[in-house]
Amino acid sequence: MARRAAFIDSTKAKYPNTLLLDTGNIFEVQEDFQLERGLVLLGMMKKMGYHVIGVGGKDLAWGVKLFQDSTAGAGLLPVSANLLDARTGKLLFKPYAIEQVGGLRVGVFSVASSSPDFMPAALNSKPDSVKFLDPEETARKIVAELRPKCDVLVGIFNLGNHDADLLAGKLAGLDVALVGGNNPIMMGKGTHTGSALVVSPGTRGQHMARTLVTLEAGKMVSAEAEVFPLGDHWPENEVYANMRKDFEDGLNERLQKRQRDRGAISSIKHGPDHYMGHEACERCHAEAAATWVKTAHANAFATLQRRRKDSMPDCVPCHVTGFQKSGGYLSSLDPGIEVDGQKRHLENVQCEACHGMATLHDTGDSNYLSQARESCKSCHTPQQDPNFKFDVAWAKIAH
Repeated sequence: MARRAAFIDSTKAKYPNTLLLDTGNIFEVQEDFQLERGLVLLGMMKKMGYHVIGVGGKDLAWGVKLFQDSTAGAGLLPVSANLLDARTGKLLFKPYAIEQVGGLRVGVFSVASSSPDFMPAALNSKPDSVKFLDPEETARKIVAELRPKCDVLVGIFNLGNHDADLLAGKLAGLDVALVGGNNPIMMGKGTHTGSALVVSPGTRGQHMARTLVTLEAGKMVSAEAEVFPLGDHWPENEVYANMRKDFEDGLNERLQKRQRDRGAISSIKHGPDHYMGHEACERCHAEAAATWVKTAHANAFATLQRRRKDSMPDCVPCHVTGFQKSGGYLSSLDPGIEVDGQKRHLENVQCEACHGMATLHDTGDSNYLSQARESCKSCHTPQQDPNFKFDVAWAKIAH
């Protein structure tokens, strides 16, 4: 978010007539703390200058009313033209908005897919509370209604890349289509389909798309888009960096307290196959261990501690060994936890994180060594580590 804010600042400095839009899917649903994080993100977006946003399936997973109330409280306007209250048959959100940008009228509407990828009210007591109108039929009606009222017409399509591209090509009069959904593919440039420029910045907020629209005599004559990765090379806006740090530090402390409050457990039982810790491996593989201890993997947990994220459930699994698995990582905040009579916590990315449980070492499994290559992909994903280059990284840990 701090890099996004810096990107927006630089864009507005060059292009004062800028409209900020987001396709949605701001919330996550795996852990309860992610609801709190979603609320913070909404506040940050409003502060950056966002107003109109699309509605993604994950946004409704905590309940329709919560999303309605939280966006209203943040001062944001969610739009969706094809999501109905199944009980009343009424639209859950405004179908579209018309924003004034530099004296021009920009119409923005949104439609979503009823595919399994869309997760309306997954945690709500009434999972069938949302009804979907056909996205294509709805979009056609909205374009016909909005086109005479605006100078530029933008559609937010929470449909995924394939369906969004197909729909954009069918809508004469549409100028720009923004691709959303659970896993949209990042496309470096906008692509023209029919009358529209289709723009797909990907997911998780790791990229920002900048779309430039040129008008003459009130009509769009050209449009182009470029997607920018917000990697480490991008500067951070200090205000938002501090906001993020304050939130994450406070959240990490609350999660640590939760771990302590669960109480000490005297022992952990496990089956015959379990993790044993790097000490067991070092007995026979001293040379490999000497190489490992010099790598970043050997200090992966300390990285989280320095950043005060050592209790964050979406960070810890990739910085420890055997998270939530038999004989695997145990938090050191629970001082009474013991495994086989030893206080062993399996912090850091140890041998077994890549090669598998030590108890499977001598089972005759020919994949025991080769699976290390595949294990890299579980944490170094395009979403979590977009700049990861396997060959470069592998050379640093080869042993």
